[in-house]
Amino acid sequence: MADINNEEEAEKFYDEGLKLFNNGEYLKSIECFNKVIEINPDYEDAYNNRGTAYASLGEYEKAIEDFSKAIGLNPNNGNAYYNRGTAYASLGEYEKAIEDFSKAIGLNPNNGNAYYNRGTAYVKLGEHLKAIENYNKAIEINPDYEDAYNNRGNVYNDLGEHLKAIENYNKAIEINPKYSDAYNNRGTAYNGLGEHLKAIENYNKAIEIN
Repeated sequence: MADINNEEEAEKFYDEGLKLFNNGEYLKSIECFNKVIEINPDYEDAYNNRGTAYASLGEYEKAIEDFSKAIGLNPNNGNAYYNRGTAYASLGEYEKAIEDFSKAIGLNPNNGNAYYNRGTAYVKLGEHLKAIENYNKAIEINPDYEDAYNNRGNVYNDLGEHLKAIENYNKAIEINPKYSDAYNNRGTAYNGLGEHLKAIENYNKAIEIN
């Protein structure tokens, strides 16, 4: 009966930890996940969620330790690979991030966020064509992925393909008319085309929103 009671206690702390995390109380949620792990050192979701809480506090090294522990307990935990990838990206370790996003995609080919973040990591490495391929895939999975359109537009802008960039910003703005970054970026694209009045209109709109 003691084992059953321990399992129930672990679940209680785990549920409380999730509730606190969702309320933005990350330190308190970590305390709960600590208790879960103390009761059951093999509770992979507790490591994964404690890692997410650490990442939310900017403690990426601690987060990576927890995600790695979750992966060690279950090598097929796609969420833990994805989460570790975002932590590596936050530390500027883009090659490691790409490895983890690739692993997450291998486990779940419909993870649009993993494609999006892998695309962004490729941008940081200057691999624009690979970035576009990944944004394409993210948009294929989620046709309303406004950030993917915006970022794909940025890559086209960097490549000097301003018309393609504008098409992407148009789409992002169509999905979210309050997307100030997309107006700002579209202004930059129009500026690149020498259409300065249109650029000013877009910068004005960005300022109006934010």
